[in-house]
Amino acid sequence: MAKEKLRDLDLNLLIVFDALLRCENVSRAADELDMSQSAVSHALKRLRDQFDDPLFIRARDRMVPTPKTLAISDYILEIMRLTRSTLLPSSSFDPDNADWTLTVALGDVGDMVILPALARHLRAHQAQGRLVSVPATSDEAVDLLATGKLDIYVGIMDASSSDILCQKLYDDHLVFICAQDCPLQEEISFEQYEEMDHILLQSRSSPKSGQFISQALQRNHSPRPPKIETPYISSVPMIVEGDKDIVAVVPHSLAQYFCRTAKVRILTPKFYLPPIAINQYWHKRFDKDPFIVWARQTLRKILSSSEISLH
Repeated sequence: MAKEKLRDLDLNLLIVFDALLRCENVSRAADELDMSQSAVSHALKRLRDQFDDPLFIRARDRMVPTPKTLAISDYILEIMRLTRSTLLPSSSFDPDNADWTLTVALGDVGDMVILPALARHLRAHQAQGRLVSVPATSDEAVDLLATGKLDIYVGIMDASSSDILCQKLYDDHLVFICAQDCPLQEEISFEQYEEMDHILLQSRSSPKSGQFISQALQRNHSPRPPKIETPYISSVPMIVEGDKDIVAVVPHSLAQYFCRTAKVRILTPKFYLPPIAINQYWHKRFDKDPFIVWARQTLRKILSSSEISLH
């Protein structure tokens, strides 16, 4: 019986399995695969018969994977990876003639700085496909990358797992922002910083960045806790522009964005603050996947070109 089921296994069903696992919704999976909902439902029925398990159970507005699904998902994703990398004739990815969805997690800073540049690049090159940015902390991203629900994570990650691969994209330098009528000129000394109130951004989607900034300030023996601590990135320039006696330390790329959208300006620190290394992360299972290779190369191209200002 097992041999008969294996002989009847249709690789197209595994594509539906993968889409359902990532989308957790029949309608969204159908849209991604350019199939009708009834066709996806029929494929799911065949999958259930094939594996003798419900595989996905409806819970409110999503399809929740069963223990059986979680147990076999790694094997199925590996089968798909091997099929794409070794059996299919094309070894490259053509974004102009493929139906694709690129799912990235960029954090609050990346959504403001990187996402617009990525969207402009894809539109300018008339790439056919969808770009999806999802909220995910670095810890959450590890599991999402492993299951294929997330293609690339950009930011800071404690990638202790050998399954997560990493590539440096750029160094972002820490600077201060202040109100336009702040008495300080273009630079700020550590003594001047000590006399000012300051805001600390503790982004919930990029907690490692907030930790990095806190540790960088502590290295300089900062004596006072921040006057204001907030997880909301959009509130920082609004607070700063209305108070000439308060400053915020943020990555330079974000400071440039704030200068365009609020009445603030940049102060360069006269004391040392270490740069933040911004990396892109992906799962080793997809290291040779033509689509993921193209996505990584595209991000590197954008961040190394004039399409985005980082310095």
